[in-house]
Amino acid sequence: MDRTFDIRRFGRYLAWDLRNARNNAGFSLLVYGVTPIFIFAFFQICSLVFNGGTSPFGLTPRLVCIFALIVLSAMMLPSRLYGRVTDRRYGTEFLLLPASTFEKFLSMIVIAGIVLPLCMSVLLLVSDSLLALCFPGLYGEALICMDNGVFFGLDALGGDDSVTFNFFLIMMMSWWTNLLVFILGAIFFKRSKVAKTILTYFLVNSVFGVAFSAIMLCASENPDAADMISSMDDLQDLMSVLNWMVNIWYFLVSAVLLGLIYLRLRTIKH
Repeated sequence: MDRTFDIRRFGRYLAWDLRNARNNAGFSLLVYGVTPIFIFAFFQICSLVFNGGTSPFGLTPRLVCIFALIVLSAMMLPSRLYGRVTDRRYGTEFLLLPASTFEKFLSMIVIAGIVLPLCMSVLLLVSDSLLALCFPGLYGEALICMDNGVFFGLDALGGDDSVTFNFFLIMMMSWWTNLLVFILGAIFFKRSKVAKTILTYFLVNSVFGVAFSAIMLCASENPDAADMISSMDDLQDLMSVLNWMVNIWYFLVSAVLLGLIYLRLRTIKH
């Protein structure tokens, strides 16, 4: 058991890995986190130049900006954190570190899959709150102060009898799986890590998309499937089934990606 996982050894390695992550990606993470401030300033400068005055910065561009930064950070930061594992010199040092493969894997998932999203979320919310505090008329209310019942899936869309979606949970699960994809790409490809990961991701999604479309087409022509769908009382029952399917899908994808990351760490050789 000690050869696979030792809590003290893991704690020392995790502390070292956190310091290493701060040195390799800390500044980049800070830049991503404060980018909304620069985008807002650039928007107002352009408004002054072309319109002769300031303009309100609506909620839609704010959310688009935050979503784009989340996607960009999920693509770029894993390679900055662990991309050097495939280099001969650093990779050899990585293999010789006094920790088991499982401890290195667990530390990687904790930092890139939990600490990174948490720090990114805090920085984005702090930037958003500062802008709302300093420019309430132009920027609007801070996201953290809004009534987020619909966004978090606490209220129904369109009334008490409508369909409920947990947009926040969907976004977080999508962020989690995308991070795992780009972590795997960072430790698998030796060069052009982000570009090759995007290309592979697109090809795999295309294959699964075609397969899913074929399955749905066959299911729609199956009388038993059609009867099952028609037997549901309302749209909420159908959405509950889809919700279970989405949860199972995210679970399976996460399990496969985690297994591939661990397998790659076990098979790295220099």
